[in-house]
Amino acid sequence: MLHRTNIFIFKKRSYRLMTTDNSKITSVSIIIPTHNEEQTIESCLDALISADCESHKEILVVDGQSEDRTREQISSYEQAHQCVSLYDNPQQTTPHGINIGLENATGEVVSFISGHSIVSEQFFNHIMTAFDRAPDADVVGGRMVPSPETYFEHSVAAALISRLGASSSRFRPVEGYVETVNFGAYRREVIETVGKMDTDLPRAQDYEYNKRVRAAGFRLYQYPELQISYVPRSTPLALAKQYYGNGYWKANVFNKLDEYPLPPRVCGLAMIILGSVTIPLWPLMLGSYLIIINFVAISSIRTSKVGTDMKHIPGAVLALFIMHSSFALGILHGSISP
Repeated sequence: MLHRTNIFIFKKRSYRLMTTDNSKITSVSIIIPTHNEEQTIESCLDALISADCESHKEILVVDGQSEDRTREQISSYEQAHQCVSLYDNPQQTTPHGINIGLENATGEVVSFISGHSIVSEQFFNHIMTAFDRAPDADVVGGRMVPSPETYFEHSVAAALISRLGASSSRFRPVEGYVETVNFGAYRREVIETVGKMDTDLPRAQDYEYNKRVRAAGFRLYQYPELQISYVPRSTPLALAKQYYGNGYWKANVFNKLDEYPLPPRVCGLAMIILGSVTIPLWPLMLGSYLIIINFVAISSIRTSKVGTDMKHIPGAVLALFIMHSSFALGILHGSISP
């Protein structure tokens, strides 16, 4: 059963409203939920402020009571730039922050990005171009481009752009209609119809939100020229925590949307039983898996444009193993105790 207790719905709609004139988009709102982002928020805001924009732009930074210098930094930008506004997020979670931004955003198009993302100089113009290329699209998004520095970050980048590393096309230069997008730019009518983020989901809320968007009859379009730089996790432990959390909260989304073929706890117990029964086969399965991800890592590094080379193969294999195993453990935990 899909719970709606924490989702604000402006109006119900069972049909799709067509929009045809993209040239009349005159304003874009960017919502940035932040919490302890002092290392990256200035670069994030600098890129947004300097990005070319033929329309009016506003940048709403919603801070979750940061304990570092984040608020001080944002306040200085608010004083220096009319397009920047700072809002408080007492609940501190990402969906709460986005919802506060939605309450205050005035743009005809609204997008959400993170405080450690860097947009390109043509970010806003690419949003308009994407709507022009897909006149019947209601949401457009781009692709994440890893921006690694350390050895392990390069290894994670190679893993992410491989087909085993990302379950969607969000890290690949794919153009077309998709089921979910990175940091989507939503037409105002989409938000007015679908409502706010589900505050029960501190993670994976974009997956659930875009599912509601599709259920309302709207279409999502990925335009690969619309790019946002992404810094991969810099340590194996950080990567494991990220993917464990992704798996745990994805299980909670499945539970909320009734997407499990069986009740969540039954699925979780079935996974444990299946794993126990197949213990004798684990060495063979692990060996086969490692062979496969070696080939995937080699192929990904050869086609990568983020500066990785063959020396990153061991790191990419390790990253893929961490990503898959941590995500699976998170799914299992979330299934047993959602």
